[in-house]
Amino acid sequence: ATMAVVAAALDSAHTGGRELGAVERRWVRDALDGDAAAFRLIVEAHHRPLFTLAARLLGNVEDARDVVQESFAKAYVSLDRYDERHRLTTWLHRITLNTCRDFLKSAKRRERASGDDPILERVDERPGPEEALERNRRAVQVRRALDSLKPSYREALVLKDMQELSYKEIRAITGTPITALKIRVVRARKRLKRALEAGA
Repeated sequence: ATMAVVAAALDSAHTGGRELGAVERRWVRDALDGDAAAFRLIVEAHHRPLFTLAARLLGNVEDARDVVQESFAKAYVSLDRYDERHRLTTWLHRITLNTCRDFLKSAKRRERASGDDPILERVDERPGPEEALERNRRAVQVRRALDSLKPSYREALVLKDMQELSYKEIRAITGTPITALKIRVVRARKRLKRALEAGA
């Protein structure tokens, strides 16, 4: 039943993540009372940033979809443990980050071709064959450079530079002190730059 509710919510998810405060707290309370439509609204509001986070950490769109669905399922069954004093987006990011970590540790991880990564590059115009090839090559290069980072560095870099979260928000998600996060981001940026230069 849980997965059916989550799957239905994911089917209709189309809006970006935004913090709605009191409205979201009402959605949580309504979902706890068994209102599936209220949980669907939570999914619609937060699906995009959580999917982007998972895709950037995992490097694979299909894996990211699976992880996000699992993350929302976890959120659904543990909704009664959500603390309304904190932002809902922080709680959902924490669940998704931990689910990504579990996925990466799992021996069941499927090896899929990296291919192009629509999360890393968004193109407004349809490129010609040479441009598409170059963009694809660059996306694979960035993906490999990200994969070469220590998991803690990759997480900090993705959350800060790609998800554009504040250090305070990242601390709430990861439980890592802000000073340590700043060090990780600086080191991750340097290592990513070196990896990209080496692969150029």
